[in-house]
Amino acid sequence: MEFPNIILLTANNWEQWKVEIRVLLLHYGAWQFIEEPKTESAETSPKDSKTKVPETSETSDVASGKQVLSWREEYDLKLRKDRSYTLVYQSLRPEFKPLISQTTDVAEAWRILKNHFEPTTRARVIQLLDEFFNTRFETGEALGLFLCRVKQGAERLREVGHQLQPLYQGYQMIRSLPAEFLDQLGIRHEKTNPYSPKMNSVAKRFNLTALDGVKALLKSSGMYQKFWAEALLCFTYA
Repeated sequence: MEFPNIILLTANNWEQWKVEIRVLLLHYGAWQFIEEPKTESAETSPKDSKTKVPETSETSDVASGKQVLSWREEYDLKLRKDRSYTLVYQSLRPEFKPLISQTTDVAEAWRILKNHFEPTTRARVIQLLDEFFNTRFETGEALGLFLCRVKQGAERLREVGHQLQPLYQGYQMIRSLPAEFLDQLGIRHEKTNPYSPKMNSVAKRFNLTALDGVKALLKSSGMYQKFWAEALLCFTYA
């Protein structure tokens, strides 16, 4: 297994690094050691152990051939596991190598790194939520890349145990798209209610209700009239 020029894991590039390493391990057929759980070899049942086949020279030769083949397969499997661990270890910055220096199992090493860089704490969930809802469409960016970034943010939340509903994913996808792009698709993002005589009367009624509410708040709290703006901020329609 030859190690190409790969990026080293730092404190700020875990998301990019794990994708690069996963692709390399897939290329060498070694990602299965991390993705699949360990399976122990099936034990021989007592019934099978009692049943014995008369051993001849021909059967002994076949059995020895199977043993040699099994040994070679086991050796090749261990070699691939060791090389996959070496790839992961060599792609770490020196300060992070002690994290996995106590093990030689690539699956365990991957779990250690994942627990270190992706802690499933409430603070981590809040951080990922903040990053997700701050994902913005950048000028000149391809739409497919932007949608991919949104999906990656949702996937990171799922990995820490917070399943984000598709409704919020769709909302994040369209909220920061440019107006001209939305107009081409026939999507209108209204920031204010359209004017109509009926809506005018509703707005007037809301204003009068708010005025009465502000007066009641000022009177009940004993505050001066100059604090009407603060009272309006505290007022809610019931």
